[in-house]
Amino acid sequence: MPTLLKKFLAVIHGLSLFRAAAGSLGLKMTAAGLGFINSIILARLLGPAEFGSYSIIFSIVNLAAAIAMLGLPKLTTRETATFAEHGQWSELKGKLQSAHGWVMATALLIGVVSFLFLSVGFFKHEVSWIGIAMAMGIFPLLALIQLRASILRGLHWIILADIPELLLRPAAVFLLLVVAFQSSVRINTVNALGMQFAAIVFSLITVSWLLKAKQPEQLKFAIPTPPPRLWIMACMPFLSITLIGLLEAQAPLYLLGYLGGAEQAGLYQAANQLVGIVAIGLVSVNMPLQPKLSTAWARSDMGQAQRLVTETARMAAGIGMIGVLLLLVFAEAILRLYGQQYIEASQALRILAIGQLVNALSGSCGIVLLMTGHQRIVVQGLAAALLLNFGVAYWAIPAFGMSGAALAVTVGIVFWNIYYVFSALNILGLNTTVFPIKNMANVRKS
Repeated sequence: MPTLLKKFLAVIHGLSLFRAAAGSLGLKMTAAGLGFINSIILARLLGPAEFGSYSIIFSIVNLAAAIAMLGLPKLTTRETATFAEHGQWSELKGKLQSAHGWVMATALLIGVVSFLFLSVGFFKHEVSWIGIAMAMGIFPLLALIQLRASILRGLHWIILADIPELLLRPAAVFLLLVVAFQSSVRINTVNALGMQFAAIVFSLITVSWLLKAKQPEQLKFAIPTPPPRLWIMACMPFLSITLIGLLEAQAPLYLLGYLGGAEQAGLYQAANQLVGIVAIGLVSVNMPLQPKLSTAWARSDMGQAQRLVTETARMAAGIGMIGVLLLLVFAEAILRLYGQQYIEASQALRILAIGQLVNALSGSCGIVLLMTGHQRIVVQGLAAALLLNFGVAYWAIPAFGMSGAALAVTVGIVFWNIYYVFSALNILGLNTTVFPIKNMANVRKS
């Protein structure tokens, strides 16, 4: 009877994960559709050169937001799920308050340093001061959105956590674009940044309201216990992972803009945004996986952990393979939506799609390592991939242009996925892929 009961509970838990992943996938597909439409409108209105400049600026904004976040969102999701599981509400509230304080202090420091650079003429002639001010105002808000959404994820409100940033923000940008188009307002980089700023403010208000409404009564009325002084150091590996991951993904864009010009960067970014849709499957299942895997690992339930990881890998791989096939076959037709000149990026799009296929087939290998406390391995893998990526980009971009940038990104993705898959297999005994790979450590023992 206990065995049957365990199997029944496992099936129910699996269905719960599937529902959460399906809901997350539906939300992300809707968001991807809106984002796709927005990017097409912006690419057409701005043109390749200005679209490239806008993409580089917003990429820097995301980098600044990642620094301000200090790697806290992923740590917060894990800590919230673990502390809530054990009913440690006072300790959890203390850590959450501390996290908000650290994020705002770091954002202020970045703002001051940025202002000092700008005051001596750094980038002064590239973007107007209005655009710079909006860019500097965006990144602290992005950091707060991600932090508060991570708390909701840790409390198992997976879909609600994604709605403000993934659905409401692109929807607001779309409405603003429609209004601007109807009003015959000329869209430029500054206007585009202003629309993003307004949409991000709306997103922050919404996620804050959701967190206030959905937090448990125990957490709401708990007396916060100040966390240990060195608690913030626990997020440093997560910060390293976030920063290195962003640089690993965006370094070819920066190099392409520097070596090939803004127009090449704009063409490449169109392909890069398209291929991001392929990653929806993996991202969709990663969100519900994080708190569930943390809970299973805290209970030392290896069987449940492997079932969760296998289910997510299968769902992500199925979606990823469909997306890659569409991009490989219809690259030119899809890019034509951005404008005739963007078809030039078709080869880069195909190269990027192959990298995302490897990413999907590898499963949630990075998340598995993070949620089980092996951040150092993730940092090592991303750092090595970044060096490899930069080396390939520096060699390939002058020779192959945007296709060289795509090749650099793909090489990096393939490297860190292989490294993480075998690290998870040999250290944790968890196979994150869809393939029946055996744990080599156990094979040697037998």
